[in-house]
Amino acid sequence: MVKVYAPASIGNVSVGFDVLGAAVSPIDGTLLGDCVSVEAAETFSLQNAGRFVSKLPAEPKENIVYQCWERFCQEIGREVPVAMRLEKNMPIGSGLGSSACSVVAGLMACIWRATPKKPISARP
Repeated sequence: MVKVYAPASIGNVSVGFDVLGAAVSPIDGTLLGDCVSVEAAETFSLQNAGRFVSKLPAEPKENIVYQCWERFCQEIGREVPVAMRLEKNMPIGSGLGSSACSVVAGLMACIWRATPKKPISARP
């Protein structure tokens, strides 16, 4: 299994959204970011979990992590059958890069799963 954590980002500082978000962290000490786990499977599946799971689309094909996996498979020219789990621990629409976190974590996990024996520099 491959598990990738993508933390909140603060790239949109000029409008102020991320400055406020950067100053706030969960009281319980949990991490503010998304985790995507990927493991080999016979067919694709996506499981959602985390504090903000209720804000995600119920249909897997509408989930940005699914769309990331689908695009990855198109780019490498083959389908990589995996079981993915998205732990959504960042508020959606917060201005902290929630969608980007899901995409980066999903893409990195797919790359590591699809090319486990290649050095990092040789991966797509």
